[in-house]
Amino acid sequence: MLKLKMSVWLHDRDRWFLWSPILFGLGIHCYFSGLIMNSAQIYWIIGLGIAIFAIGRKSLWAYAGLGIICIGLGIFASSYKTTDIASHYTKLDSEWGGRIRATVKNIDVMDGQIRLLLDDVKGKDRSFNRIRVNFRHKKDRLNETMMSKLRPGVQIRAYVRLTPIPPRETPLNYDFQFWSFFQGVEATGFGGTSSIWVYEPKEEFGVFEQLRYTITKKMRDEGLGQPGEIAIALTTGYVSGISKSIRDDFAGSGIAHILAISGLHLSLIGGMMFLIFRRGLGFSTKIALHWPLKKIAAALAILCSYFYLKISGEGIPTIRSFIMFSLIMGGIIWDRDPISLRSVAWAALVVLVLRPESMYSPSFQMSFAAVIWLIGTYEYFRERSWNMYAKKDTPWYKKFAVYIAGSALSSLIASMATLPFIMHTFHRFSWHSIEANLIAIPLMSFWIMPLAILVVIGMPFGLHGIPLLVMSWGCQVLMQLANTINSWPGTYVPVGVRSGWFMTLILAGSFWWLIWTHRWRWLGIPAVIFAFFLPKKDIFLMASNDQSRIGIMAGESVLLTPTGRPNFVSQDWKGIAGLPDLIKLSKAHSQWITPTNWGWMIQPFVKNKQFNVAVITDINHPAEKDAIVSVIGFPKVKSVIMHDGTIIKGGCALWKDSDGSVKILQETEDKSKFPWR
Repeated sequence: MLKLKMSVWLHDRDRWFLWSPILFGLGIHCYFSGLIMNSAQIYWIIGLGIAIFAIGRKSLWAYAGLGIICIGLGIFASSYKTTDIASHYTKLDSEWGGRIRATVKNIDVMDGQIRLLLDDVKGKDRSFNRIRVNFRHKKDRLNETMMSKLRPGVQIRAYVRLTPIPPRETPLNYDFQFWSFFQGVEATGFGGTSSIWVYEPKEEFGVFEQLRYTITKKMRDEGLGQPGEIAIALTTGYVSGISKSIRDDFAGSGIAHILAISGLHLSLIGGMMFLIFRRGLGFSTKIALHWPLKKIAAALAILCSYFYLKISGEGIPTIRSFIMFSLIMGGIIWDRDPISLRSVAWAALVVLVLRPESMYSPSFQMSFAAVIWLIGTYEYFRERSWNMYAKKDTPWYKKFAVYIAGSALSSLIASMATLPFIMHTFHRFSWHSIEANLIAIPLMSFWIMPLAILVVIGMPFGLHGIPLLVMSWGCQVLMQLANTINSWPGTYVPVGVRSGWFMTLILAGSFWWLIWTHRWRWLGIPAVIFAFFLPKKDIFLMASNDQSRIGIMAGESVLLTPTGRPNFVSQDWKGIAGLPDLIKLSKAHSQWITPTNWGWMIQPFVKNKQFNVAVITDINHPAEKDAIVSVIGFPKVKSVIMHDGTIIKGGCALWKDSDGSVKILQETEDKSKFPWR
C-alpha cells in the first residue's frame, strides 16, 4: 500500500513545482493575518526549511524542506514590502486644511467632479508623499481653461480639506486603510477646481502616464457619450466616466469584467498583433524564406502587449496577463509548450513577489482562477479535441462547430471558476452571466478590440476618428446587451456571507484536481461541490465603526438603516446580509416591524418570533428584556446592548448561530502590529 501511494506521488513529480505559488501565498496569509510577523520567526522558518532540505536532499524530505522555504519566503516578501512602505508612510491622524503644491500622478474625470492622485504634496506645515482628492467641477470658461492644462506630470497649487483614511466598519467590509497603505495614499479629501492653479510639468515624469492621459483626452474630445467612455475604459483603463446605471447593468448581467482591463483585453491585443506581424511579414518572399516569421512575430507581439500594459494603468490582472503572454510567446521563440500551468505558476510567483498584498485583490483571485481552470481543462481535453480540429480533411463546418463549442465551454468554465470568488467578495451572483459572455466575448474579439488597435495607431496622424466611431457602435451593442440581460429575472441573486470553510474547500478541491493527473485528482471535485451546500451566516445586525449607522434585518426580506441615506457601506451590508432591498427604518412598513411607545420591535427571522431586536428612541430608556439586542437612541445611536447587558462598542456584525446563540464579529486585531491601522 505504501509503495502504491509513493508511486502515485512520484507519477506527478514533474508537477510538484505547481504547489510553490500556493505555499508562497500561504506564507503571505500568515503574515497579513497577524499569525507570523516577528522577524525572528520568519528567519527561523526559512532556516528550518533549509535544514530539512540539506539533511534530506537525496530523499523526498528535500521537497518538504522546499515547501517550508516557500512559506517562509512568502512571509518574508510580505514583511519586506510592508516595512519598505511604512518607512516613508506618514498617514494623516486628524483633519487638515490648507493650500498645497503637488504633482499630478493620475486624473479621473467623473460627473460633476474630478479625482486627482497627487504626489510630492507640500503644505504650509505638513507634507505628504501621496494623497487622493476629489475636486468639485463646474463647467465654466475659467475651469475649462484649467482642465485643458491639467494632465499627469504637471504641478498644481490648490486649496484642499484632508481627512484620515477611514477604518473598515467591520471585518466583513472593504478595508480602505489596507489598500490605501499599499497604494501609498496617506490621506483623502476634497476641494474645488476653482482653487487649482496649473504649473509646468516635471521633466522626469513618466512618458507613459502622459501618453495614457493624452490618448484618453483625444478620445473623450470626440464627444461620443457613454459608448465613447466604454471605449476609453477598454483602451486606457479609465472607467470613472461610465455612469453608475451602465456599470450596474454590466455587473448585473455578469460582464462587468469587460470594463476593467484584464487578461482578456491584453491577450486579444497581443494575439492580434502576433497574427498581424506573422501574416504581414509573410508577404515578403525573401523574409519568409530566410527568417523565422513565427519567432519574430512573437517577439514583436511581446513589445506591443508591453505598450498596452503601460497605457492601460498596469493593473494586477494586466500584469499577470502580460507575464503569461510573454511566457507563451517565449515558448514559441524557444520551441517549448507555450500553454501550461507551469507558466501560470511562474506568473503568480512574479506577481506575489512584487505585490504580495495583491493576493487579497478580487481581480487577482478571479483572473488567476479563470486562467488555471481554462488551462487545466485544456490540458485534459487537448488530445481529444485538437486531433480532430487539425486534420486537413475535417469539413469547415465541423471546425466551426468545435470553435463554437470551445467558446461556450470556455465561457462556462471561466464563469464557474470565478463564481466562488464573486460570492465570497460581492455576496451575489447572476444566473445569466454565461449567455451574456457568449455574446460579449466574440463582440470584443472581432469588433471592438481590433478597432482599438486602429484608434491608437491612427491617433498620431489624426486618423482615429472613424475607427473610434465604429468602435463606439460596438460598445453601444455591449451596453444594449448588458441592459437587456440585466432586466431579466435572476440577474441579482444575493447569497450573504458563507461559512468560513467555503473558500477553504473551494481552493483545496480546485488545486487538487488541477495539479494532479492521477485518477485520485477527482477527489477534489466533491470538496468543491460540498462547499456550495454550506449554509450562510444568519447576520441580523451590523453597526458602523462609530455606530452612526445601524443595519437590521426584518423578516429575512429587507435590511433597514435607522439613520442616514444609503451609501457605499450600507449597500455593502445589503450584500453581506444576502438581502435584495435597503429601506430606511422611519419609512418602512412591514409585518415584521412592531411600533411601540418607546420605538420599534423588529423580528429578523420569520420562523423565530422570540428572536427580536429593539430600537429605542429615548437614550435614557433601559434595554428591553424581551429583545436579544437593544439599539439605544434614534435617529442618533448611543449604544448597542446585548440581552445579557454586554455593551458592544465600535463596528460589528451579529449573527445567529445554528444553536440559537448570538455571535459577534468585531475588529479584534492589535492595531500596533499593522502600520496601516
